[in-house]
Amino acid sequence: ATLCTYNSNCQTIGINEFITSNKNIVTDPSGDYDDAIELINLTNDTINLLGYYLSDDTNFITKWPFPDTFILPNAFLVVWCDDEITQPGLHANFRLSTNGEAIILVSPLLTILERIVYPDQSSNVSFGKYPDGNGPMRYMYPTIGYGNLSVGVKNSESSINNLMVFPNPANGKITILSNE
Repeated sequence: ATLCTYNSNCQTIGINEFITSNKNIVTDPSGDYDDAIELINLTNDTINLLGYYLSDDTNFITKWPFPDTFILPNAFLVVWCDDEITQPGLHANFRLSTNGEAIILVSPLLTILERIVYPDQSSNVSFGKYPDGNGPMRYMYPTIGYGNLSVGVKNSESSINNLMVFPNPANGKITILSNE
C-alpha cells in the first residue's frame, strides 16, 4: 500500500464512532473505561496522521495534534479522550461531553475534514456510522476498534422493524435490542 501524507490527494479518513460515557464497555491500554473516538481509513493506503488534529472546540480546532501515527488501509484507529496524554496509546488532551458538543477532525492544511455535532449521550451507548464510514450517525452498542454492526428485520406480524445485535465481535454471548 502507498503511504498518504498531507501533500498527497489520497486521504479518505473520518470519524466512524465515539462513546462519551464508557462505564464498563471497552478499556484503554491502561485498563481505564474512558471516552473514545474511532477513526476509519476507507482507502487501500496507509495514512500518516502527523499534522492532523482532533478537537471538541469549534474555536480551537487544533486542540490535539496527532503524533507520528499511521492508520492502516481499511482499518480503525482509537483515540482515548481522557486528558491522560502520558498513558500508553493515543490519548487526547480533552474529554467528550455527554451533554452534546462537536467533534472535529482537521487536516494538516487546517481544513475541517469532518465535524460531527452530537446530541445528549447515554452511558455505554456509542454514536456511530452504519454502514462503517459513510452511513448515517445512529445510537448503537459500542464496537470501538471494530466494524459497526446492525441487523434489520422485516416482520409483517410484529412491530419489530430494526434490531441491533452486539457485541461485535462476540465471544459466546450476544445481545439483541429493538429500536422500536
